[in-house]
Amino acid sequence: MKLSEEAVFEFNQIHSYDEQSVTVRQKNTQILKSYDLGFVLTPNQIIENIDVTNIQNLSADTLSALKALAPEVIIFATEAGLSFPLINMAKYFNEQGIGTEFMTLSSACHTYNLLLAEERSVVLLISP
Repeated sequence: MKLSEEAVFEFNQIHSYDEQSVTVRQKNTQILKSYDLGFVLTPNQIIENIDVTNIQNLSADTLSALKALAPEVIIFATEAGLSFPLINMAKYFNEQGIGTEFMTLSSACHTYNLLLAEERSVVLLISP
C-alpha cells in the first residue's frame, strides 16, 4: 500500500509496503529502495545486519543495539500479538525511558511516518 503523507526529505521515510517488503525513500534523495521484512529503520539509518527474525526472542545484543539508537519510542511491527516475552521487552525499554508500541505492519508504517513528520526520534523494527 502506498502512503500519501507529506514528504520529509531529510529523513528516511516509508513510501509503501506490502506483505513481504517495505519501500523506503532514502534521506536527502528521491531514491526508493525496497527492503524485505526483517530490518530496523530510523530517520537516519537503515539497519539490515541485525537479527530481528524472531521478535519474541531478541538477543541481548539486539536489545542493546536498539537502546543505543537513543529513541523516544520503538515501534515493533509484528503480527504476533502481545505475548509475555513482548511485555517483558516493553518493560525493559520503558524502564530506560524509551516508549514501546507493538503494531501491525500497516499501523506501524503510518505511525512511523507521522512521528517522523514531527521530527521525533523513532525506531521502527520490522519483523518478518
